[in-house]
Amino acid sequence: RATVEAVVAESLADVHALLDPFQDELYDLLCYSLENLEQPLPGDFPAPRAAAVEHWRQLRAMFLTQKGDWRKSVTRREGFPTGKGEASERKEHLQNLADRLRSIAGLQQALHAIAWLPDTSASSDSWQIVLRLSHVLPNLAACLLLVFRRHGQVDHSQVALSALTALGTDDAPTELALRLDYAIEHILVDEFQDTAISQYRLLSRLTRGWGEHNQANPDAPRTIFIVGDGMQSIYGFRDANVGLFLRAKNEGFNGLLPQSVALHCNFRSDQGLVDWVNATFRQAFPAEDDVRRGRVAFTEAVAVRPAGSSAAVSLHAFHGEQARQQEAALLVRQVQEALADPTVNSVAILGRSRGQLAPVLAHLQAAGIPFAAQEIERLAGSAVIVDLMSLCRALANPADRVAWFALLRAPWCGLTLADLRALAGNGREARYSNLQGVLPGHGGEGLSPDGRKRLQHLVLCLAWAARKRDRLALRVWVEQLWLRLGGAATVTEEASLEDAAIFFSLLQQAEQEGVGLDVDWLQRRLDKLYASGRDAGARLQVMTLHKSKGLEFDWVLIPALASTTRGERREILLWDEYNSPGGERGFLLAADEHNDDKAPTLYNFLKRTRREKSRLESTRLLYVGATRAARRLVLTACLNAQETDEAVQEAVRLKPPGEASLLHSIWPVFEQQAPVHAPAVLPAAAPMATARPWWRLQSLPSPVAAPT
Repeated sequence: RATVEAVVAESLADVHALLDPFQDELYDLLCYSLENLEQPLPGDFPAPRAAAVEHWRQLRAMFLTQKGDWRKSVTRREGFPTGKGEASERKEHLQNLADRLRSIAGLQQALHAIAWLPDTSASSDSWQIVLRLSHVLPNLAACLLLVFRRHGQVDHSQVALSALTALGTDDAPTELALRLDYAIEHILVDEFQDTAISQYRLLSRLTRGWGEHNQANPDAPRTIFIVGDGMQSIYGFRDANVGLFLRAKNEGFNGLLPQSVALHCNFRSDQGLVDWVNATFRQAFPAEDDVRRGRVAFTEAVAVRPAGSSAAVSLHAFHGEQARQQEAALLVRQVQEALADPTVNSVAILGRSRGQLAPVLAHLQAAGIPFAAQEIERLAGSAVIVDLMSLCRALANPADRVAWFALLRAPWCGLTLADLRALAGNGREARYSNLQGVLPGHGGEGLSPDGRKRLQHLVLCLAWAARKRDRLALRVWVEQLWLRLGGAATVTEEASLEDAAIFFSLLQQAEQEGVGLDVDWLQRRLDKLYASGRDAGARLQVMTLHKSKGLEFDWVLIPALASTTRGERREILLWDEYNSPGGERGFLLAADEHNDDKAPTLYNFLKRTRREKSRLESTRLLYVGATRAARRLVLTACLNAQETDEAVQEAVRLKPPGEASLLHSIWPVFEQQAPVHAPAVLPAAAPMATARPWWRLQSLPSPVAAPT
């Protein structure tokens, strides 16, 4: 509770400082409002304390609507009844004061945040849930350790926790910690802006006593060297906390105060790009650093390379039913222009998510443009993997008629639909018949001559598989059967052979773990893997923005800026660390009470805090993508047009993007600079693949000699 009250007090202190010159007027109007609402009156202007939060909420309601906009008028609900005389004068005074307050930078946001401050006197149902879970979670953690021991594996979180345990606490360091204290004199950490709390604590324990050591041994100091850029902290989904970077920058570790050196020179990008990034993101980033809120101020760069001969940045906006197709078509033209220039060595298309890149991939394939895709297309969508899974399903379950028909239709057999229909109708109870039992004795009745040859080849291969079952290793058995069927000969791309090799490795892993031929286990593993890139040596690279971190390309194209990702899940527990301006640290933990989202609970406060940090991280993510470009940057977005009167001819006005989109933070610049492309009727669009496009593999001629 003390930590919650400290958080509330800190937020109220920010508002209190902004409103300090207007205290007398505000107090007078607040008392008038509360008196009309028959609420208790404060003895003085509300202090920045949790106990006075209700008075602060009433103060906020006098000036802001529920959505956080400035009020155009007040009513009796805010404590300002209609009428003449004093009622009219009070309203006029309030409006005059509101006009003056609007000019104060940051006041509107600070006032609006009061609505989300947790009420420390509210029901304790949330805390009761936390207490109950605190008894359950340690037992679950102990059970997880038993699972780790049984499998001989641990996850990354357990590795970090084990490292902390091995070093002991500050009061009781272990022998390992004492031994390392003599062995380690210098520590260098790169990419520190994406540090998680467990990593931060590890560094803190490794550097225990270093401040005292340096005071006693000035000629042999121990040092810690931290490299990082807070503006490029983009791994919040991995529990990275940019506030830890700011804390280390300001406080250091155990008495070691760092000397901060800012590097401003940009050796990568042309001057035109650097100037545009400076002008655009200066407005998008927060004005100053804030450790608790995870805010990082913008630092301008200085270009070393001169400006190029052509425009460095190109912005494009689309709207209408065919907006996504127009966007993809424009990107293809831009890529073709870049690849036609022999001086352009690398081009990259970067997306926030794999799904947002799918339309562009389909158009690139339709245009015949080679590209390398890094972990974009899921392995389960690869055509060779689909056919291999059909083979495994048929081998695992003879009664799976769908799998057996897929086996007969696969390119290594390639029966026509007419031949499949003839096989499907064979026998008196055709729909219930077991195809594995029917095929060996089938004489080819009703099949085409070519179909009989193909079926005979398949039957011979399956007979070999039946004889070798359980006599060969699982991987060897399936792989040899696939080769006998001619599966390798049907593959037309080298990347598909790499995909098949990954699949066979999974079979080997399944046997080592004692799973065997379990198609559900295989499917779960495949859903977590990605297919091999199409052309690793291609000048065009397609990847996510996170994958592009640390890379450089001559041209960078970032589509779908107005799109958003999947909404956040409602977690059972939410937590956050708190660092007060005085250096005190605390921990906030809340359980989901299933209350209204607008209720002033700690859970909703933490949820909103997480959402705000995610929005700030989206700004940094777009900054990372934009700064990958060396010569040219292309940004595109598909938006909705505002409704207008058809009788009035006026320029199309676009609706602003949502707060969860990448475009939201730079919308003022984009709206001003981006031309709006008129909707166009395009020809039939290329199929939009949700995963890897399904290319039909080459069918083998009949018959195929099985390898010996």
